[in-house]
Amino acid sequence: MAIPAISLFIPFHKLDPSKKNQCIFPTQKGERCRWCCEENDNASAIWHQETIRTQIMLGQLISLDLLQMYILCNCSKEDNAKHQHRIEDIGFSMPLAQRWNTEIMRYDAYQSQTKTSLPAPSEESLTQAPVSEFRLHIATPGPNDSVARNILDPLQNYDFQTGSVYAFDRESSPGHVKIGWTAVSIAGRLEHWANCGYKPNLIISVHNIPCAQRVETLIHYELIREWRRERSCIGCRKSHKEWFEVDPETAKQVVVDWANFMKISEPYTPEGLLNDMWLKIVKDMEARDQVVTARKLLDHFAADFAALLLEELTLIEDQIDSTRPSQVDEKIIDSLERTLVHDDFLEAKSSQFPSSANFTNRTSQKGLMPKQILLPSSPVQFQDS
Repeated sequence: MAIPAISLFIPFHKLDPSKKNQCIFPTQKGERCRWCCEENDNASAIWHQETIRTQIMLGQLISLDLLQMYILCNCSKEDNAKHQHRIEDIGFSMPLAQRWNTEIMRYDAYQSQTKTSLPAPSEESLTQAPVSEFRLHIATPGPNDSVARNILDPLQNYDFQTGSVYAFDRESSPGHVKIGWTAVSIAGRLEHWANCGYKPNLIISVHNIPCAQRVETLIHYELIREWRRERSCIGCRKSHKEWFEVDPETAKQVVVDWANFMKISEPYTPEGLLNDMWLKIVKDMEARDQVVTARKLLDHFAADFAALLLEELTLIEDQIDSTRPSQVDEKIIDSLERTLVHDDFLEAKSSQFPSSANFTNRTSQKGLMPKQILLPSSPVQFQDS
């Protein structure tokens, strides 16, 4: 995307937000953007304009911070433009503020028709603090910006694919991790990101995850408060949105939790709908204003699985008087070997269990019997850098 010249922006004294609520960002053709600013931004722009005019009349120096706020209020936030973010991402808010400040001083000097030189702005006032290479991806999360809302959405298109989820960081951005998914090789994906001018340092990669793209989405929304968007990639000039301001261990844990949940619980039907059991659990959590996370869902799974085991053992106990000891022992061993539950996680190895049609049918009817249950210490094949 081409970066416009500072000279293409509207002069300060030609801008009147009270008469025309239009974005000031220039298009590639050099024309002014046709998108309108939001109503609250326009109201703020009018207020800032009056404040600046008052300071000019009083002969006061205009703060560059005030001018930058005025600039941002006159830029569109619309989905097709997002120039309020763009002007910050390319580092133009300060240069434009400086240009407008110069225009104000020249115009004021001309209007006053005096030879008295206005004091030049100090070097300190022209110095801009370094702008972070990232900004908030969702500044004000709405009702739909949550795990609960996104897990309820039916699977679509690539959501059905089995794939891998990965996380990496880079030396130039300490404290930030990028989390994504791919249906191809991790190595190929990292090579793709290396084209942006840095070396990706792989933190974790989890393979053979059903609904891998949906897992990626749920990870992103669990970390919504840490979700960041790159202002402008040094390699491709795009604004990549899959960065998170978290430490590597947090990224690992959230990735593993969601990989485990999707593999263990098989929450979606073949048609891509959340099954009845998980639909009820998620809606109950929402009703109680509980934040839905992968770990909490796994805790629900563990509790329900333990309850089923207790029910099975109770039925076996009731049959003790009428069943031969050897048969009772077989049933107890069969049920115990089919389930292992500890205080904060599930762990079992279904391939080692003897078959038990009765238990399997009963648990599968409730959506609790997975094809494969994974250990938290080594939940899936993953690489730790």
